[in-house]
Amino acid sequence: MNLLAFGSNAKGQLGIGSEQDSATPVQCLHVSGSHSVPISSLDIKKVTGGGNHSAILTSIGDLWMSGDSSCHQCGGDISNTRFTLKSFLNGAARWMDVACGWTSTILVSHAGDVYAMGRSVHGELGLGPETFSTDTPTLVRGVDCVVRVACGLRHVVVLREDGSVWGWGSGRHGELGGIDEKDRRQYAESASLKQPGKRNHHPVWRPICIHPATPPIASIACGEGLTVLLTVTGNCLTMGQNKHGQLGRAHPDTCMSSAVLDRVPGLPSRVCEVSVGWHHVVVMLDTGEAWAWGRGDHGQLGTRRTAEEWAGDHVAIAFRPVKVAVEGRVAWVACGSEHVIAGVEKGAVVAWGWNEHGNCGGGADGADVWVPRVVEGVSGVMVGAGAGCGSSWVWTTRE
Repeated sequence: MNLLAFGSNAKGQLGIGSEQDSATPVQCLHVSGSHSVPISSLDIKKVTGGGNHSAILTSIGDLWMSGDSSCHQCGGDISNTRFTLKSFLNGAARWMDVACGWTSTILVSHAGDVYAMGRSVHGELGLGPETFSTDTPTLVRGVDCVVRVACGLRHVVVLREDGSVWGWGSGRHGELGGIDEKDRRQYAESASLKQPGKRNHHPVWRPICIHPATPPIASIACGEGLTVLLTVTGNCLTMGQNKHGQLGRAHPDTCMSSAVLDRVPGLPSRVCEVSVGWHHVVVMLDTGEAWAWGRGDHGQLGTRRTAEEWAGDHVAIAFRPVKVAVEGRVAWVACGSEHVIAGVEKGAVVAWGWNEHGNCGGGADGADVWVPRVVEGVSGVMVGAGAGCGSSWVWTTRE
């Protein structure tokens, strides 16, 4: 597979061998001995980005990372501009899933255990109030049999094989649901252990169940203060912050946040995939359509409404799902912080939203992209896409 990257690259997170932003797709590199080698032979399963770091997960469970590691988010404190194979736990671990937070990385082993590394301000590591940083993957206790992980800006959610969902980190907006009295007392007792100088609002230090196994959940996604769950029957459930209408079911004037999971109405058919940015949500339906809701002031919703047309509104939001103006059936979708990358069934890669770093491709002017636009310079058949904070990755196979 061929891995290409474009967008923000101040810390080398694109993995292209430099720290320069790129507005056009560039071949990603990995370290092989003392050489840089184009990534073309890895069987890529997932690419994900955090604040200024990124990770590749392969089908055999290998982990490759690039970018900033000043907070140990890539393990150790050595940053890199090329993807480097990571051998943790004496090389015995094979990974099933990975997600990057702002300055942390959460890993799921093939055995279903969860490991965390990096820096934690709001409890994102899930290692308790005594541990704010770790430079090697450390076991998160209290949850097992995990199959998926998703990182928000300040919280983490994992999916167990029984369909239940657990989480930890910041829960101030309801993104971890309601917290019972027993847990509240536990958090109050640990308040004295908050990181000095940080307002972390008594975070959830260790995993708690935020959704039981019924109805079972098929997929999970997180934004800034937002949790989105996809049921096995194709319903989309949301809870957390709603300042920008990202719950998809209520106007911010009547509901600023909710700690109760509820279904997003107005979607015309079954949801089969969900991706979440900081304040916007994009779902792919079984019809091949993409629908979106939440913040839209940079074009994140991909409608044909421009900045000038939003100007008369109180704020550029859609608090109910709206159809994304993509031509053709959508096969893949990945939300960055404020932009979206998608693959169309016939092979084209399209992007829309915030484009300050060229993360939507198409030149160096940095103008926001309001209507989904083809990303030039991608050849072959698109297999998947990944995104981070202003960064984009696509991997393809030869035609």
